[in-house]
Amino acid sequence: MPVREVSRLPELNEILETSDSNRLIIVDFFANWCGPCRMISPAFERMSMEFGNATFLKVNTDLARDVVMRYSISAMPTFLFFKNKQQVDSVRGANESAIISTIRKHYSSTPANPNAASDEEKKFLERFVGYTELRKMHTDEVFKALARSVMPDGISDRLESGEDEKKVLQELLDWFKNDFFAWFDRPTCPKCTLKCTTEGLNGTPTKEEKDGGAGRVEVYICDGCNSEMRFPRYNDPSKLLQTCTGRCGEWANCFGLILSAAGLENRFVLDTTDHVWNEVYLKKEQRWIHVDPCENTMDRPLLYTRGWKKQLKYCIAYGHDHVADVTWRYVFDSKKLVAEERNEVRQGVLENFLGKLNARQMAGATEERKRELAVRRVCELMEMMVLEAKNQRIGWEKLGEDMGGRTTASVNAHAVILRLSGYKLQNS
Repeated sequence: MPVREVSRLPELNEILETSDSNRLIIVDFFANWCGPCRMISPAFERMSMEFGNATFLKVNTDLARDVVMRYSISAMPTFLFFKNKQQVDSVRGANESAIISTIRKHYSSTPANPNAASDEEKKFLERFVGYTELRKMHTDEVFKALARSVMPDGISDRLESGEDEKKVLQELLDWFKNDFFAWFDRPTCPKCTLKCTTEGLNGTPTKEEKDGGAGRVEVYICDGCNSEMRFPRYNDPSKLLQTCTGRCGEWANCFGLILSAAGLENRFVLDTTDHVWNEVYLKKEQRWIHVDPCENTMDRPLLYTRGWKKQLKYCIAYGHDHVADVTWRYVFDSKKLVAEERNEVRQGVLENFLGKLNARQMAGATEERKRELAVRRVCELMEMMVLEAKNQRIGWEKLGEDMGGRTTASVNAHAVILRLSGYKLQNS
């Protein structure tokens, strides 16, 4: 974890108050004009990388006078050691061996709370937070109205009249893939019509691009005439209704808005190995199914591990009011996955994190909706177990082109859970 500079006493106090009781906090009091301070600084940085469950802080004594006065610092460098909100030790001078010895004396690699994330785990988990904001845009009534203005006529009416959801969904996929959205690889120069062969460079988004939700932009230079071409990575799905192009992120984002506009409850699925897709909840079958607009396919969850040979690790699904780990739907062997490949974050920490994220997403939901989501989740987990057991019985080599999907056993298990919970399958 990088060394962090603290400039005010309240900032340091907050760190001490909120840190895990088993976490060691080391504070380096330094001055820019101090030779020994400059000498020990690289070693302090190395220590921060070696001891992952410790927090390394620096305080500039010429700037943070309130911190200096609070701890009566009179010589630089001075190192103070804190644990469970209390100072437990100190080292004066640039004595690297003494600092390391003191760290080892008080250091614990395990948090007091086994479900508390380490710094590295926090860094990994941060990526999952931002997508909750994306889902809010998919339920925006203005955005949905804009989406309906470009969609084929009558989609929502057909669904409301009871027409087969899968049939309508497949038609929507066909239209989106073949008539509406286009894949972006590299641009063709509008001046000399040559297709760009070089990789895009990182550019700075303009105000207009930022207004469309672009946090970054790829800049291409034409090989023939040196013209500049830009590819903003828009996150605003209403903007994507205008540009109608992108890669898998833009495809799943825009299609998520289309699905919401059609009245189909859906989720945006993030795969940490570089792909995204959607899921749709079928009311008649009372289950979530895999939907990939880039591939114009649905209900083929093993497409990525079986078809693309991808090593999936974390697949997180974002509904408009909930979040779920759905990795098990998309892998062949979950036991091997947990034992050998999912090592970026401990399972208990991940579950704790997703539980808190879920609670935040459900804020404002009715008790009936919360109960519905809880029952759905149990059914979903049961279905994943049944499907994996089926695939294991068949065997990897014999699966052939079978990319997963619903089985009769999973239907029966699903129905039993629903009856026990008081819910009933529609049209059953």
